Amino acid sequence: MRILNTTNTVAYFWGKWRALLNNFWIFAAAAAACLMFAAPAWADTGGITAVTVDTLGSDLKTIATQYLMPLGAICILVTLIWTAFLMILSAHKPEERAKAMGSLPYIIGGGLLLGAALLVAGVIVNMWGVFPTS
Repeated sequence: MRILNTTNTVAYFWGKWRALLNNFWIFAAAAAACLMFAAPAWADTGGITAVTVDTLGSDLKTIATQYLMPLGAICILVTLIWTAFLMILSAHKPEERAKAMGSLPYIIGGGLLLGAALLVAGVIVNMWGVFPTS
């Protein structure tokens, strides 16, 4: 028959209760800060302008061509550099070198898929005029 050690049990439950109270006070302080620093909505003060579909489309096209395409190219370049670095480090270890070289087809395949996706998206945008530029 097992006898409960009341000191450990009380300390355990007191620790849990104290952690719960600490979390409650953190939540209460965050809620009070949000209420104290609440600002009026921009929609009521006239700070938000109306956006048409044409401007939204041209903004999305600009974001995709100026930011996302170079970011994808940088990611591919970094993975190629990292793989080359791993191959250099594993010069006299054939197992590790084979593992590093095994990732090259996936990097090249991912780059080709990314390029094909950008090509198809460019054809759709320019050919059918999804986002008119006028």
